[in-house]
Amino acid sequence: MKGWWRADVQLIDDFILIPFFSVISKKQITSNRKIVDDFISFFMIRKIQPVVLIMVWILSQAMNLQAQNAVTRPIDTLVLGAEEGAARLNALVKGAKNNVEVLPPDQTRVRAVLYSSQVTARSTMGAVVYNTGGILIDSGWVRILGSGHERFKRDLGSWNAGKTSRGPGDVPRLYYIADDVTGGLFALNGGALGKNLGMVYYLPPDDLKWMTLDIGYTDFLNFCFNGNIKDFYQDVRWKDCRK
Repeated sequence: MKGWWRADVQLIDDFILIPFFSVISKKQITSNRKIVDDFISFFMIRKIQPVVLIMVWILSQAMNLQAQNAVTRPIDTLVLGAEEGAARLNALVKGAKNNVEVLPPDQTRVRAVLYSSQVTARSTMGAVVYNTGGILIDSGWVRILGSGHERFKRDLGSWNAGKTSRGPGDVPRLYYIADDVTGGLFALNGGALGKNLGMVYYLPPDDLKWMTLDIGYTDFLNFCFNGNIKDFYQDVRWKDCRK
C-alpha cells in the first residue's frame, strides 16, 4: 500500500486535490500550490487509507457539479436580446474597412454552441456565436470563432471545452476567441494571465509568451475590422503572402 501511495501522488494531486481546491476557490477562497502540497503531506505523514482519498474525490466531484449547475444559464435566457446583439454586430461589419467575411451560421448548432459558451446573444461575443459560423479577417488571415462552418469547423464552445473550460457553467481562467494562419492564438483573460480580467491576449507562435492587447472583446473585433493588420503582423508577413 505504501508503494501505491508514493507511485500515485501525482494522480491524487491532479484528480483529487486540485479539483477540490478549485471548487472551493469558486466560493472566493484563495487556493495555491502550497496549500495543495501541505494537504498531500498531511495525508502522507498520517498514512491515511486510500478509502479516505476516494471519499475526498467523491466530495470534490459533487461540489464541482453543484458549483457548475449553480451558474449554468438555460438557453432561453441566453437568447434574450438576440436582435440587439445582431444589430450591433451588423453595424460593426457594415462599417468595416478591412476585408471581413462573415460565414453563415449552422442553425442546427447555434443554440448548442451558445449554451456551451454561456454567453448571451445580446453580448458582442454571443452575437458572433448566434449569428455567424465564424468571421474571417483579411482573407482568412485571422479567424474569429463563432458557431462553426464547413470552411471553419471550430466553434467557440467546443474549441474551449477540455482546454480552458470543463463545460457549461465553468468559469475559465483563459478563453480562446480567435486564431491566425501563423498559429497564433487570441484569448480572453479570466485570471490566468494577470489581474486585467476581460482583456484580450495574443500568443505568438515564435516565442509562446502571452502579450496583452489592452482591449476587450468588442474592441478586438473593431481592431480586426478596422485596424492595421499589416502592421500587427509585420514581422511574419511577406510580400504577396496572400497570393
